[in-house]
Amino acid sequence: MRISGIRANQRNCLIFFMVGGLLCVILDVIGIGAVTPAMLFHTPVTIPLPDYIAVPTVFAIAGAILGIGTKRQPAALFYGACIGQCQFILPLILYYFILHRGTDFDAWWRAFCGLPLTTAFSGIGYSVKALLKNVKK
Repeated sequence: MRISGIRANQRNCLIFFMVGGLLCVILDVIGIGAVTPAMLFHTPVTIPLPDYIAVPTVFAIAGAILGIGTKRQPAALFYGACIGQCQFILPLILYYFILHRGTDFDAWWRAFCGLPLTTAFSGIGYSVKALLKNVKK
């Protein structure tokens, strides 16, 4: 796949998209409302952190890890967007078209925990890695 000079492996994009979806499901299973405030899977497991802290933290960590592990910065940003895309799309679709639960604010803050956050933190992770690599030389 080539978009404006960004070379990204299509298989990796699909894998990272599925990882983003898996993160949404895992968060919901462990008791964090990543997609809706009403849990999709009702499990007895709960996490003591509120949703508005846990969801952005998990996606920021995922983006930073991805940025550290990627070889080129444009690819890191593109792959970060692939991870966050599920978290961006799912809350909006589930809120507005399927469940009709919660407020608009609930849907939008969950959506912005995905695409913008993972992309930004993948770029930050890559930049930190590049800076540390330059300091060693």
